[in-house]
Amino acid sequence: GVYRTRARERVWRAEAARSVSPKSSLEGAAALAEVNERSGRGESTFRTLAADGGQLVLMGGFDLDHAHDVEVTFHDVAASGCPDWLQWPQMHDAGAVGARRRFVIEDDNGRYEVVARAVSVEVGRVYHGDLGRPLAPGERSWARPEGSA
Repeated sequence: GVYRTRARERVWRAEAARSVSPKSSLEGAAALAEVNERSGRGESTFRTLAADGGQLVLMGGFDLDHAHDVEVTFHDVAASGCPDWLQWPQMHDAGAVGARRRFVIEDDNGRYEVVARAVSVEVGRVYHGDLGRPLAPGERSWARPEGSA
């Protein structure tokens, strides 16, 4: 029930705090390794946040109704077969395609490819609503800009 879900989230938050600082940016192989590790330990739902301007941005986390903890950005995208929702994704760089890279994403439902110049990952809690309190360092909110009261 609710108690077990909240207890599991507290354990996950403690593990996440030990593994990566509250807000960090990663690129390349380190970025994909971080996403795969987080997906494997419960931040398992990913959704397309934006797919325009040559970028594909995926957000991932434990409970996407309230917040997300990971943003994966594919830069200068030439082709994408990525669906809107991914469950337990694992991502890897499958090599060069001209001046770009072919990234493979596998989840419970299939295998997808994204051809892009690069990939980066932003790690840090992004709340999807107003918390009713000032944001802590490293926190972001769609309802309030970073650093606002």
